[in-house]
Amino acid sequence: MLKYLIILILLSPFIVGRLYSTEVTYELNPSKVSENQNFKLTFTIKTFSELEPFLTFIPINLKILKKEVRKTNDSYNVSGKLKLRKNYHIEYTIFSGSKGMKRIEQIKVDAGEGEQSVQNINIDVAGKALRPAKIFVEAVVDKEKVYKGEGLNVDYYVYISNEVEAIANGIDIREYPKLNSFIKRYIKKPLYVENVQYDGYMLKRSVLYSARIYPQKTGTLKIDAIDISVEYMSYQLGTGRTRVVDRFRSKSRSLEVIDLPVDNQQKNFLGLVGKHQFKMTAKKEKYFVNEPVELTLEVIGPGELEQLAAPKLFSGSNLEEFEVKADLQELNEFSAKKIFEYVFLARSEMTLPESNLEVSYFLPEENKYEYFSLAIPQLVVLGKSNNIMLETNNHNAIVASEDKKQVDQAQSINPPVWLGLVYPGENGWVNIKMMLTIFLGLVNIVLLILVLKYFYIRSTKKDDIDLLILKLKNTGINYSDLHKLFSLIEKSDQVIHLEDIIKKCDIRDESRRYFLQVIEECVRRTYGNYEEYKDIKFNKKYFDELKQSIKNGNIKESESNIKG
Repeated sequence: MLKYLIILILLSPFIVGRLYSTEVTYELNPSKVSENQNFKLTFTIKTFSELEPFLTFIPINLKILKKEVRKTNDSYNVSGKLKLRKNYHIEYTIFSGSKGMKRIEQIKVDAGEGEQSVQNINIDVAGKALRPAKIFVEAVVDKEKVYKGEGLNVDYYVYISNEVEAIANGIDIREYPKLNSFIKRYIKKPLYVENVQYDGYMLKRSVLYSARIYPQKTGTLKIDAIDISVEYMSYQLGTGRTRVVDRFRSKSRSLEVIDLPVDNQQKNFLGLVGKHQFKMTAKKEKYFVNEPVELTLEVIGPGELEQLAAPKLFSGSNLEEFEVKADLQELNEFSAKKIFEYVFLARSEMTLPESNLEVSYFLPEENKYEYFSLAIPQLVVLGKSNNIMLETNNHNAIVASEDKKQVDQAQSINPPVWLGLVYPGENGWVNIKMMLTIFLGLVNIVLLILVLKYFYIRSTKKDDIDLLILKLKNTGINYSDLHKLFSLIEKSDQVIHLEDIIKKCDIRDESRRYFLQVIEECVRRTYGNYEEYKDIKFNKKYFDELKQSIKNGNIKESESNIKG
């Protein structure tokens, strides 16, 4: 034991020295570079120094196009003290030029601890890259590694060679990516074709599907593939020019998701990742007792606003809070705005001075939590409105009392005179009898109308499923009404996949195939980027079969082999 302790003591200066030294690594992307290709060379410099590192090198037969610098931080416990290490990611975009051996020489880094030399980088530029397929699909993400809850954009593109003559509107999405491990926010992008360079070749590219996604788990998550069919013209020996329809599927991508650091995380953390803006406004400053007090909170930023709950503003039994209304508005493909509408009811006079609510969000680029002081305006609740109502009621009561006294005095001075068989008050009794007769007649008419209405509704009553199917028939099949119909079949707090529900219905394969095609076309119309769509025809026979299956309770796992 003593032997190992001595060795540890001897090595400890070396270990501590390594922690405080500057580390330099680099990465080529792509790792294999072809001629006349743009590639990226990224240096990662890790240092405990407060000074920004200075990097120099000499490129041999290479052309530097662009430079970008990103910075992140890591926390380390060194000798019982928390030390912050800064990571500088310096990325260069370089043009490879002609094939042959290229070099990056005389690489030197100075981070305030003396100049440090890095071994030369040899880059073997190969000949022309392998020609990509004439048609292929690819998912493109703007980040390879993110924190849990951090947003990133994923775009699914179809690439088509200039040699291929694609048919107009001949691209059909057969299966959309499910992305079940993410919260999804669909992005509507304009449909256009652009010319891009891919591995040194010029290709036509068009976006199929775009979404902003927020990972809900940590670890390595899968970004699902998209499946499409493409109709194009093919030239074959012997057959000539013919139409061909082929299926293409993108490769699944992996995304590394890490958890948020727990150091310095406070209870007022909102769960948002990225810089956000907050604004609190009140309709007015002064209110009366029992008058609604309305405030509005706006939150703008790139974070997962779908999951953001309304922050608690006030507490106390004299201020009753109603349910907060929330509305999410997409601003662009990277950020959105969520509006919370608060309504309170003050039960007594009070003055709530201007205050601040401390909230925090996480900055991924700097690996730290940032705090924001949300200003809550002053609110004054007065009781004057109740006093005014009380004074008005008292005044009306006094006036009514004075009028009654005057009537009593008049009657005492001039008492009613008996005129034989007719008493002066008899005319009033006749009027009351007439009014009572009219009232009873009106009541009988109302009751008759209610009875007729009851029997009419009973004879023509339809349940929710009948009404939805009737609406789909009259106004056309659309995703929203179709989703409502299937929501009545299987009520669940989880995400409902319409394809899974239709597979549980005990109906014929022919009917099931029809509904799967209808669902696919509705999804395509709602989230696709196409100007022309396939016609969806309402088939009464299939809908009647589905309705009968639902009403009979025949919902089970189907043994059909039909695939959605």
